[in-house]
Amino acid sequence: MSRRPGPGATSAEVQRARMRSDNTVGWKGVQKHGTRWRARIARVHLGMFDTPEDAARAYDAAALDMYGPQAWTNAKDAPEFDPFAGCDNLTGADWRGILDALDNEGPR
Repeated sequence: MSRRPGPGATSAEVQRARMRSDNTVGWKGVQKHGTRWRARIARVHLGMFDTPEDAARAYDAAALDMYGPQAWTNAKDAPEFDPFAGCDNLTGADWRGILDALDNEGPR
């Protein structure tokens, strides 16, 4: 069975088709790691999180920073998902770590 969405597919169907075939989590850039959730983008480790939603928010924030408004984010797949909701749970050190990881990636 093809993963390619047919004509008239919704944006959510297109987004799901773009996910890796081994993605069992349902969030782009999120992987289960033990009892926690890891967020990664472009081989950059963004951190470990208690929930997949928090990891997806970190991924979305990094994707928007790296690629701008045209980035493929989890929020586009689920319009009710706000990539910045709950970010107040992240400490300044968490944000510095995410931003440092992105800065250390080099030229884009």
